[in-house]
Amino acid sequence: MRLTATLTAAASQAPQIGKENDYLTAPAVTVYSLPHCPQCKATYRLLDKAGIKYTIIDLAAEPEAFEMVRTLGYQTAPILITANGEHWAGLRPDRLLHLGEIENY
Repeated sequence: MRLTATLTAAASQAPQIGKENDYLTAPAVTVYSLPHCPQCKATYRLLDKAGIKYTIIDLAAEPEAFEMVRTLGYQTAPILITANGEHWAGLRPDRLLHLGEIENY
């Protein structure tokens, strides 16, 4: 139960620093990313193509965000946390396309 509360808090209170895409009014996904990460760039392209709103947090520039994703057990980028608290790491087109279907319903 505590982990669920932590994830919900992380999703809803993720720092709003970083680059936001043009679709934003409120992000549906927060992408924790690293510079020069090909999987991160591919994730941005898929999110853009699906029309999913997102915020990018640079883990190299934000040590608190880096520590938060480490406490979730992730050691690879990108890490995505949705507004409803779902989270995963890595390039996952299946998860992103599912989000796009829900987001654009």
